[in-house]
Amino acid sequence: MEIAYVRGSECSPDPSVPTIWETYEVDADGGGADIFDPADAIFTAARIMRAEMGAPPAGGPYHGYYETACHYYGACADGLVDYAHEVMARAVEFGFGHEGKVRPSGGAEAVTVSQGSACQGFGIGGSGGATGGAIVRVARSQLGVAEDPPGSNCTKYGPCEQWCALFVAWVWQHAGIAMAGGTPPYAYSGTFYGWVKEHGGRVLPATATPSPGDAVLYGWGPKETEHIGIVEEVLGGQIVTIEGNFADQVSRVGPFLPALAVLQGEAGPIYAYAEPPGVGHEPTGVERG
Repeated sequence: MEIAYVRGSECSPDPSVPTIWETYEVDADGGGADIFDPADAIFTAARIMRAEMGAPPAGGPYHGYYETACHYYGACADGLVDYAHEVMARAVEFGFGHEGKVRPSGGAEAVTVSQGSACQGFGIGGSGGATGGAIVRVARSQLGVAEDPPGSNCTKYGPCEQWCALFVAWVWQHAGIAMAGGTPPYAYSGTFYGWVKEHGGRVLPATATPSPGDAVLYGWGPKETEHIGIVEEVLGGQIVTIEGNFADQVSRVGPFLPALAVLQGEAGPIYAYAEPPGVGHEPTGVERG
């Protein structure tokens, strides 16, 4: 089995911020944690997956960890569903604990997941440095995720409440935007307007041309906000967005003319775009089918 190694460097521009590997590394065979040791790599990958998605179900299957493999490795192709399953299956076979701790082979003491900062983003912390393309890739990976049970406003993105803003916060954090406190502090979509300004980002007027990864704000201002989404593509004068809590799921909307957002089914007109701090823009890298 080929192994996609967690990068031990380049994750953070700030050397004082531990990388993903430094936060989750596991010495699986007693020879010291080595990013290029297959046993260490598998156990470390399993530990990351458990931290994000919970302890592995007894007896499998483990395909549900695909989402985490996508976020941490940037590997979001359909075939990676089987890759994530295989990694977790191998780890469990050689001692990864179902109770939520890693039991490295050789009788080493169980280790628990560090709560410290890892590579920026991914809901763990860090110092920023995301790209618009990374934001879009994370958002695309969530298309079709729906409320469970239907109509409940309950999702993995935060509390059981209106969740369009929770979704945007979750995506930004998983793409590398350092936003303290998880998603609950950002449950009100108007919060993004002030947060971006306070943290070095930019707020653009509705007449501006946004970039992929920017948040699109609907309503009549930050105190009269109705909804929020993420710009996926800019096609001439039209935009395509990915939005949480649109038809009770994560949906792709558009392409549409920004001035005609209400006719597209949005809850209000666009009043601004919010570009997160420290974001660089790059091609989004994935063609829509």
